[in-house]
Amino acid sequence: MKFNNARNILLSVFALGLQFKTTEAVAYHTDKLEEGVILHAFSWSFNTIKEKLPEIKESGYTAVQTSPIQECLVGDNGNKYFGNWIYEYQPISQEIGNYIVGTEDEFKSLCAEAKKFGIKIIVDAVLNHMTTDINNCKGEWKNPKWYHEPAGINNWNDRYDVTQHDLVGLRDINTQNPEYHQKVLTMLKRIISDGASGFRYDTAKHIELPDDTNYGSQFWPTVLENGSEFQYGELLQDGTSRDTEYAKIMKITASNYGEKLIDAVNNNDFSVNRILEYDAHVDPTKLITWLAWALLAARKLTTPLFFSRPYGGGGENSQFPNLSQLGDEGDPLYKDDSVAAVNLFRNAMVGEDEYLRNPNGDTNVLMIERGNKGIAIINLKYEEYDINSETNLAEGEYENHTINTNKFKVADGKITGSLSPRSVTVLYNQESEKASIAEKDVSSSAKSINTGMMMIVLTTIFLLYIINYICCSCCFHCESYQRIDHWFINCFLFKNLRIDHFSDLDRNFFYFLDSLFNSLVRTSNNPSVNNRINNIVKGYKSSNNSISNIDILGSKKIVNRYRIYIFLIGGRDYGFSDRINNSPYKKEWECLFKCQTESGTYSKSPFLLRSAALLNDIMPVVCKRQHILFNKFKTNLSRNVNADNTVGQPSRANADPISDPSGIG
Repeated sequence: MKFNNARNILLSVFALGLQFKTTEAVAYHTDKLEEGVILHAFSWSFNTIKEKLPEIKESGYTAVQTSPIQECLVGDNGNKYFGNWIYEYQPISQEIGNYIVGTEDEFKSLCAEAKKFGIKIIVDAVLNHMTTDINNCKGEWKNPKWYHEPAGINNWNDRYDVTQHDLVGLRDINTQNPEYHQKVLTMLKRIISDGASGFRYDTAKHIELPDDTNYGSQFWPTVLENGSEFQYGELLQDGTSRDTEYAKIMKITASNYGEKLIDAVNNNDFSVNRILEYDAHVDPTKLITWLAWALLAARKLTTPLFFSRPYGGGGENSQFPNLSQLGDEGDPLYKDDSVAAVNLFRNAMVGEDEYLRNPNGDTNVLMIERGNKGIAIINLKYEEYDINSETNLAEGEYENHTINTNKFKVADGKITGSLSPRSVTVLYNQESEKASIAEKDVSSSAKSINTGMMMIVLTTIFLLYIINYICCSCCFHCESYQRIDHWFINCFLFKNLRIDHFSDLDRNFFYFLDSLFNSLVRTSNNPSVNNRINNIVKGYKSSNNSISNIDILGSKKIVNRYRIYIFLIGGRDYGFSDRINNSPYKKEWECLFKCQTESGTYSKSPFLLRSAALLNDIMPVVCKRQHILFNKFKTNLSRNVNADNTVGQPSRANADPISDPSGIG
């Protein structure tokens, strides 16, 4: 039941690089769950997962793991603040469905739809305990006969204490009771009948094994015979976890290896000797791993688990910043171009051997070779790296499958090319006989998937996310920074609005925003998206809550700024849904635009407006030079963000007059 520290995920991802633009169509998919990649849709509702299945498929995932689906305690009056995820792990019965994930019928519908996409559903099962007070349980589960005598764990190095007593006050079930074994087995079979393919067993090490002296039971041998395809237990490894014994009967988590990789990323050290072993002393095919994604997903033996944390949490910030709620989609990092590229690489390399190599002994760079068909290269350096190394990769020319479409050449057993800073490079040749999934295999609600490059239409949440993490990536080694999206919100609420923080931002940051916007909406060749924006503008004009400012904006010919601004703060559905209409941001949005129309200048207007106006002015030029500006952005914005959240402005001598027709710094 451990909530993985969001910073861990953050650190691992910087090894990948954080570039969002396009994703490659799904070229490879593996039908074997253990050979693919699992998306842990932490606290997403069944309906949210169902809605996101096309994107999950496109990003190369084989399976989705849900949060617990048993009936659970409704805590905090049902408030869906994300910090209340703890109630999902407090069952009150063995009925299926709860107020966070949805009903059993919705679960069945999810499983049926996922099957059309070739995606399998894994369920998190809580079998060790119920909620803290059994009087809050339903029906027969109020009966003390199902439980051990109440007593907390006092000695975490004592296996009896760990397996037979209450975990953090949660009432420990008497898992030696054969009657309970049968009840669990019945529930698990019901979930499989509903359409699930497997289970993750929460707090597995807290349930005894058959050979635990004087208190062993047949719990695991009984309940694992449920007919599922894939099962694994959560084992946070320590002196009492008995990893080898659990791994004989099911797959287990490799938590120690995750900690090792985080330490490796922190220390910029991916030496082969440091990260080769999984640190669990069991068959690697029995391990489920979840961190330093490029390294884990590219390797051969384990089954990687990508933890989708709540939107807005991580780093130095709260794990639960209240920017989303229980049931919502998590942070969009799971569908990042680099993450998806590595997922698809893994699927394409099924059956290939692996070889890990530090080119020329450089421990800041790691090559993961899969037979002679493909290679994933992780560059931990903060600068470009020219690689010239021995390789097993077949001779030929290769283009990186991530957003950094660098070219590489393999000749005479050596690979040459340039690695972008803090990035992952994925190289392999697509084979025509391994086609993408057919349209007939997906539901009518799915997106059309082709074999070329596919543009992701990014939502506002996505764009705010990009801004946040691009800024954070250039100050990754700093101890002091504030999340950019929190910074925006402070401005929206007019709390300590300090315009001076915005006036000196790097112009290349604006260029990058513009490049992103052009990826988002290309007016010339994407009329469907353009029409959607026009409809948003029209809908906003007719809103009862609107003021006449939109007409003023139109008459001043700055409606395009409004369109861009919608993408910055408008909401995940591109419009003012009920949630947005009722939010406190809307009136501030109107006030900020009024400020923009009255000021008549860019330099004194708040950051978002200034950036939107600038984007509007330079869009035609930047559209033609996206890749140049993107590379320029990566090179020039490599300075620290100051403690007061300002970013140093580059010298005017570095300005590109061709790319800056507005003349605005």
